[in-house]
Amino acid sequence: MHTLWQDLRYAARMLRKQPSLTIIVVLSIGIGIGANTTVFAWMESLLLNPAPLVKDSGRLVAINSANADGSGGEAMPFSYLTYLDWRDAAQSFDGLIAQAVTRVNLRLPEESQGEAAWVEIVSGNYFDLLGVPAQMGRAFTLAEERSAAPVVVINYNLWQRRFGGDPKIIGQHLLLNGADVTIIGVAPRGFKGVLAGYGYDLWLPLTAQPLVSPGNNHLTNRGDRWLQGTARLKAGMSLAEANREMQAVARQISEAHGEAPVTSAMVKLMRERFAGPLVFRLFTVLLPVAGLVLLIACANVANLLLARSSSRQKEIGVRLALGARRYHIIRQLLIESLMLAGIGGLVGLLFALWAKDLFLLFIPPTPQPVGISFEINGRIVGFALLVAFATAIIFGLVPALRASRPDLVAVLKDLPRGASASSSRLRNALAIAQVALSLVTLVSAGLFLRSLQQARHIDIGFSDPAHLLLVGTDFNAAGLNRDGALALADQLLERARALPGVQGAAFSTMVPLGFSGHNFSGTTVEGYVPAPGEDLSVERVIVSDGYFDTMGIPIVAGRAISPQDGRDSQRVAVVNETFAARYFPGQTAIGRRLNQGPGWATIIGIARDGKYRDLSETTTPIVYSPLRQWYTAGVTLHVRTANSPRALVEPLRHEFATLNVNLPLLDPRTMTEHMSATTFVQLFGGAMLSGFGLFALLLAGIGLYGVLSYVVAQRSREIAIRIAVGATPKDVLGLVLKQGLALVLTGLVIGAALALAAGRLLQSQLLGISANDPLTFVGVTLLLIGVALGACFVPARRATRVDPMVALRYE
Repeated sequence: MHTLWQDLRYAARMLRKQPSLTIIVVLSIGIGIGANTTVFAWMESLLLNPAPLVKDSGRLVAINSANADGSGGEAMPFSYLTYLDWRDAAQSFDGLIAQAVTRVNLRLPEESQGEAAWVEIVSGNYFDLLGVPAQMGRAFTLAEERSAAPVVVINYNLWQRRFGGDPKIIGQHLLLNGADVTIIGVAPRGFKGVLAGYGYDLWLPLTAQPLVSPGNNHLTNRGDRWLQGTARLKAGMSLAEANREMQAVARQISEAHGEAPVTSAMVKLMRERFAGPLVFRLFTVLLPVAGLVLLIACANVANLLLARSSSRQKEIGVRLALGARRYHIIRQLLIESLMLAGIGGLVGLLFALWAKDLFLLFIPPTPQPVGISFEINGRIVGFALLVAFATAIIFGLVPALRASRPDLVAVLKDLPRGASASSSRLRNALAIAQVALSLVTLVSAGLFLRSLQQARHIDIGFSDPAHLLLVGTDFNAAGLNRDGALALADQLLERARALPGVQGAAFSTMVPLGFSGHNFSGTTVEGYVPAPGEDLSVERVIVSDGYFDTMGIPIVAGRAISPQDGRDSQRVAVVNETFAARYFPGQTAIGRRLNQGPGWATIIGIARDGKYRDLSETTTPIVYSPLRQWYTAGVTLHVRTANSPRALVEPLRHEFATLNVNLPLLDPRTMTEHMSATTFVQLFGGAMLSGFGLFALLLAGIGLYGVLSYVVAQRSREIAIRIAVGATPKDVLGLVLKQGLALVLTGLVIGAALALAAGRLLQSQLLGISANDPLTFVGVTLLLIGVALGACFVPARRATRVDPMVALRYE
């Protein structure tokens, strides 16, 4: 222990003796470790442990309905009656819960106006299955689900913000969309639900759903699919086994109730739900690239330490001559490396603490309840320490091994020493690796940025999103029945259209190219015979008159929905081109009928295809139904303007308040802001990878500069002789530049091969370009060559100034 303490003190003295080198190494390693720690912190909160307060959250799985063959969308919902059957029949789980989300108007009984709040409507076993006890009061139970008790559990943050942490909160009453409910508990601090990235204000029993949606009881119709499922796998049960059982159970129950087509089920990892696949694919890129940056930093530091070890050969030779064992020398040098890495790890943790919230800056405007927070916990600190230790071994071991084997005779006699061939090869290999890895990093960033650029040229199916304003509202929050809501909707449209600069206004339940509003309904198409097991769930969008003109969606045949398509008139629908082509190939769709619920609707028009969920999708069938015939309370007002859409927010707020003081104006945003969700991966990935790439480029430049500076120093005698016998400065400059460019070109060739392989892994996240986009590869290559020339020129220029008399006299 005493010897170790001496080694530590000696290492500290050696680092203090060379402060410039120490600072460069610590910053290089610190930023590399910080980048990896930051990405790991994001993964920890969004993928690895999104619900830290949930007991044994690693065994939670997502359950959804699926097509008869077990395939389906990422989150196909199921009905409440189906949920009850599944809960009773499934044997693979310790429990199964169901959940849905809605937004409500929350106010106290004594208040005239409320505020928008998000409610997760959940089954009675929700808190019990998750193992999350109430911080105050209690959670509701299955008994309260059966009795449809009007009780809620509120979020800790809502308790603090809205009620000032009142210790007498239990038993107080709230009004949710005018319905009286009683607070029975406060959820523990930090608990926001089990869906990563979302945060809810309250939790309400499933059977109380009709209370907050007057006139819309979703509990009694097996075809009313609105729930998502979460379950806890039994110990020893695999995901594949649970899938097989649930598919069989779901098919049996579906067949027993005469459903056509037969519905199956799908059990997935929690990270595969909603935005999970998108985020997971993003991190499969970010973490490896952050790792490449750290490897580049390690190569750079290893080169610096190799150069440093050359200047310490006499010291090490003397210690060996006095009897020190080689093991002691290696240990001493490794302790210095561990000390550098340890300080770098602390710098990395500070960097991660600063950078962890950068993710939040890129989250696009969304009506969904975002509940993301990033904390530096024990696992993240442990990750940083582990990376720091591995880094010390990577950059410190080889220099330590080489420094511990000096030529004792040459060292002790102070004879001239050139760089050994093996040492030169190692330094060159490290420089080549830096160039190659930098190329991979920069190409990855370039592909994301080019993809973001190309996204602007993709045909989205509607015109000029920059002049569209979106405003959400919910007629349930104003306590209105169907007739009152439709009358108010007509008044709102009339007033919105009369505002200065407004060119059109309409309501819709779905805003294209966003996270929400996509609802699918079982569909029967007149004259179309589905193939065995074919899923006929088609997305239905409920819109008001004026929608297609407001959006700039052309009607290619027939007519659009008009004010005359009311409750008592013939049911009608407009379909998109894909629907018409799929179900009426070679025929006209106008005048044909479809059924998505109680009653047939006649197709009166065909709308142009567009992009509905993301920019890379294959267009799917869409049915547009009139709001007056298919009333729904939660809608979004679309307003097209001639001027800045944002200028209309306050005038619209005034019109809302004038018509009904309780009608909420929610999430005002432009269509351009809304659409940013579709390019989130490219925007965030491009920004982060560009930062990593620039740091890698800087390190590669420093590495080349260091290698050639060392070469010039070691070859000063040779260069002096060349100059003495007639070599011109141009000859010397070319000699050094040639050696530097040879390293660069070798690195570029290796890096190009690696970048092509990496590009294939990125292809699914690229929009409008290929993974081997020539513009990206050529641009990045030229950038690297330019930086490399700059890094090589300085030591090459220094070589031309070697004074032969001084160099030869010294030798």
